[in-house]
Amino acid sequence: MDEQALIDEAVAVVEQYYVLGSAVENNGGEGWEVLIPLLTPEAADAARAHFETLRENGWHTEGDSLVSSVENASLESGLEAITITYCVDATGVVALDSTDTPVTEPVPTPFPADADLTRVGDSWLIANLATHREQTC
Repeated sequence: MDEQALIDEAVAVVEQYYVLGSAVENNGGEGWEVLIPLLTPEAADAARAHFETLRENGWHTEGDSLVSSVENASLESGLEAITITYCVDATGVVALDSTDTPVTEPVPTPFPADADLTRVGDSWLIANLATHREQTC
C-alpha cells in the first residue's frame, strides 16, 4: 500500500471518531463502546473515563464536532505510526448539564488538534488526541 493510501486511511479513522464521538457526547456518554475499535487500549481507557464523567454528572452536548480540514499528516519510518494535525469545527456544539444549562462557552471558531495513530495489522488505531481550543485554525 502506498503512503498516501495509508494517510487517507488514518484520516478516515480520525474523522469517524469525531462522527461517533459527537453522537456519544450528545447521548451523555452512553454507548461510548462504539469507539473501542478505533482506539488503542490506553486510549480506550481514557475515553471510558471521559464518558463516565459525562454520565456521572448528567452532562451532554448538542451539535456535532467534525474534522474541517487536515493541515499535515506525517508518517513515521516503517509506516507503523502517523501524526495528523487537523482543524476541528465545533462551532455549533453546546455542552449542557443535567438541567440543560450550558456549562461551557460556545467555541467561536475552528481550532487545531493532533492525533497520533498506530498501525495494528491492517488498521489504524488512535493512541492519542490533543485539542488546542485556545488557538484558531
